Amino acid sequence: MHRLKFILLLALAALLLATPAAATQIRNVVTLKGSESSTISGIGVVVGLNGTGDGEFGPAHKAVLAAVARNIDATATPQNFTDADSIALVHVSAVVPAEGVRQGVDQLDVTVATVNDANSLKGGVLLDAVLFAPGKNGRAYAVAAGNLMLEDEEENPRRAKVVRGAHMVRDVPSMNLDKFNQITLVLQENKASWQLANFIAEAVNGVMVLADDADPIARAVDQKNVIIKVPDEALPNLSSFITQIMGTTIDSEIASGGARVIINRSEGTIAMTRDVELSPVIISHKGMTIQIVNPEPQPDPNNPTVENVDFVALDPDDRGGAGLRQLLDALNTLNVPSEDRIAIIKEIHDLGVLHAELIYK
Repeated sequence: MHRLKFILLLALAALLLATPAAATQIRNVVTLKGSESSTISGIGVVVGLNGTGDGEFGPAHKAVLAAVARNIDATATPQNFTDADSIALVHVSAVVPAEGVRQGVDQLDVTVATVNDANSLKGGVLLDAVLFAPGKNGRAYAVAAGNLMLEDEEENPRRAKVVRGAHMVRDVPSMNLDKFNQITLVLQENKASWQLANFIAEAVNGVMVLADDADPIARAVDQKNVIIKVPDEALPNLSSFITQIMGTTIDSEIASGGARVIINRSEGTIAMTRDVELSPVIISHKGMTIQIVNPEPQPDPNNPTVENVDFVALDPDDRGGAGLRQLLDALNTLNVPSEDRIAIIKEIHDLGVLHAELIYK
């Protein structure tokens, strides 16, 4: 049995009402479709290796060397490359950032990795390698070449980089806008719900100043996607329009995907979303006693009048709005062990007065 001491002001007997909900920006719960990075890649040849190359030529070598030779010198042929120990067939790739890249302006870092028997790429030089978009009919977007720099010579000498080695031969625009001049907001997987999708659509429609007879520009199409029709006047400055959308604020409680309490039994920890609410309830657990101190106008601190109470009353005035956070604060002040706090939360949940999803880990 726990015998616990608790010093209270009278106001603490009735828990505080919930504070106004906090806000978060839409950008914190969604991603913008088309804002993902992409990869371009190709097959190339590294030369100049000090006896650590593939060792022999196969059909793939001849085909790639023929293409490389044409890029270097129209009169060159694979027969001009005779030392297989100094040559390696490699896979070449570069990551295109979400914001896109421009022809003749942007250069990307290149990753190079052996595909055959080469032992090391140390000291090698990548000859012109054409990088394509994924797919059988992918278009050429860059040409990569340059001196190799090993990323980890000890652990993996068969992998290297060429810093700023890919030169763009075609623009890669950001793919935010579809052919109908729409953008799509994709809700994060753990937050996707019809409630949040509709709430985001309403928030976007609320901040856009449109004509009285104009249709709303945002609509939730499912639990995970909100489509926004970009007004014609916003098309010339799409980035500014997207910035305004992503900066629009919404209620953080709704954005959290609903009230949740997560209990880790092994660690004895309790986590929750903000202001998980409780209905009025009286708790008595393992005979714990709360001692409320009522001093006289001129009390002696060493001899207060003590009243023993064997229960904790939450929201005694039946006002509604009592929260789990306040309960846990009180139990923490009482030094109630974690296993008892968890047991109390379970009892409250089983009674149906804990208005949240209870999750055990």
